[in-house]
Amino acid sequence: MRPSVSLSHSLNTALLRAALVALILLAGISFVAYKGAIEQQIYRDSHLTSDLVFERFYNLMARGAASEEIRAQLDLLQDETQAIRYDVLRSDLVARQYGGKVDLIQAQLERLEKRDFFQQQGLTLTYYRPILFDQRCQMCHDGVESGQLAGALAISSPVLSLKLPFRYLVWGVLLIVILTLVSTLMILSHHARRNIIQPVERLSEKMRQIDDHTDLVEAPRKNWRIREIDLLETAFHSQHQKLLNAYEDLKQQAELDTLTGAYNRFRFDDLLEKALARAERQSEPLSLVMVDLDRFKEINDSLGHDVGDMALKRLARQLQKVLRSSDYLIRLGGDEFLVVAERCTREQTASVFERLVEALQEAEVSNPIGCNIEFSTGVAEYPQDAQTRQALIKIADERMYRQKVSRRQQRQSSGGA
Repeated sequence: MRPSVSLSHSLNTALLRAALVALILLAGISFVAYKGAIEQQIYRDSHLTSDLVFERFYNLMARGAASEEIRAQLDLLQDETQAIRYDVLRSDLVARQYGGKVDLIQAQLERLEKRDFFQQQGLTLTYYRPILFDQRCQMCHDGVESGQLAGALAISSPVLSLKLPFRYLVWGVLLIVILTLVSTLMILSHHARRNIIQPVERLSEKMRQIDDHTDLVEAPRKNWRIREIDLLETAFHSQHQKLLNAYEDLKQQAELDTLTGAYNRFRFDDLLEKALARAERQSEPLSLVMVDLDRFKEINDSLGHDVGDMALKRLARQLQKVLRSSDYLIRLGGDEFLVVAERCTREQTASVFERLVEALQEAEVSNPIGCNIEFSTGVAEYPQDAQTRQALIKIADERMYRQKVSRRQQRQSSGGA
């Protein structure tokens, strides 16, 4: 993993890279452009000069000047200040007639038969202009035809000594500015896309997922090159985890009864609706049990509300111990509880509450709170007793109330006796 850097350092590095790339591009393109401009300039100058030189030497040859005189005139043309050299090179036709060596090699002869050309040797450009026999040449040269290659005029110019017109300088400066701007913008654009835009887009996508209530706990944490962006994502994940923890705490507080730990009335409708839907879909029984603490008002009045709260907590705690993990315990309010027991018939619930009575008695012996906890229950079974939520609740509540009344009458009878 590469170490992170600051945004300013990253931008400075990108600018330096852009400058280096611009220099490399400028060096290559400028060399090609400069060479092309020089060739065009040499071509124009050499073409004009070669016409003048050819006419001058033709006049010398036409009046029968000796080769030494022609050579001397050629030496006078040499430009020592500009290091420009002029040479007249003979073809094989001239060499055979007047003797001496052929100045042009076969490859040059083949190219000259087609057209004039440039040849580069190091920093020197040589322009070769073909000299062709015409009718005037036939007066001195025997056995030649008009249009045949007599030789070539070679004008050699050092590249660094040449001076280009001012317009080339203007275009060169414009080219340098444009290339520098383009290369810099391209590199900065790539840098910004990779190190700034992509991280921001990633964080924006995470914000969208949060808006869609998507859990981002398992979202991968990526390390970014830019330190500020990396710190931003770290803070984002940290704050998201804190918000998620706070949300879970609030959700738990909203769903659970703070005193007993059972589900509260706000979750009751949702839990029962889903349980009934599963029972209907799977054709299985479901029991709804209403549980009410007996003599709760007497406990509060005689022993105090603290004991009453302990009685409620003990009843809820022991209920959760005897119930299955798939059952739901809900506190409807006051001393009323409701149990949703899936895949359980009315008869099967009887054994559950028998165990509850035993558990409450054992708890009072091991950890007395000062009162025996008694309760009344009413059970409604789906679909045997009813098939709707409201009907099940009503039946369970009525049966619980009848049992409570019956237990009260029994206590009164036993007390009166």
